[in-house]
Amino acid sequence: MPESPRKVEAARITDDHRAMATVLVKAPGLLKSIRSTLDGVAGGVAPGDAVKSVLGDVEALSACLSPVAGHPVQCIVAAIDALVHESGITFGSGTVRTLDQALDLAGGLLDPRHLKRAKDLSAPRALVVDDDRDLLATVDAALGLVDIHATQSTDPVEALNKLCASSFDLVLLDIGLPG
Repeated sequence: MPESPRKVEAARITDDHRAMATVLVKAPGLLKSIRSTLDGVAGGVAPGDAVKSVLGDVEALSACLSPVAGHPVQCIVAAIDALVHESGITFGSGTVRTLDQALDLAGGLLDPRHLKRAKDLSAPRALVVDDDRDLLATVDAALGLVDIHATQSTDPVEALNKLCASSFDLVLLDIGLPG
């Protein structure tokens, strides 16, 4: 005999709570370990040993967040994972800064006050302005990989009009646009 819809819903809610509890217990410690490793990096360039430590902790963090797949914090950690793996055996100062900022965001989303609410956030929107159409397409594709809807513009005046007509969470603006 099939289970009642109430029992199925109660089991789903219990599973959701267990997943959130696991995330809230394990993830902050992993974030702290990654941050500690990055804080120990002198001169903004992480040597191979530090990178290996960060790689291991980021992989553990990704696994820890797998029960909340699709949640914004899991998406941020997936982006951190991709950045760490693509950076090779050393991290330059720009990579370290980006990781620091992404860890801050992930930590904020892991705050119990925000974790549950954040899963219902709408996808962020970005306005990307550049006179290089190939670069626009590349940035649009990259943003799409992390579920950020991008609106493109090659003309600064048109971009200002779009900005006035709609709201965006992020504006990526080329330096030295004509006009």
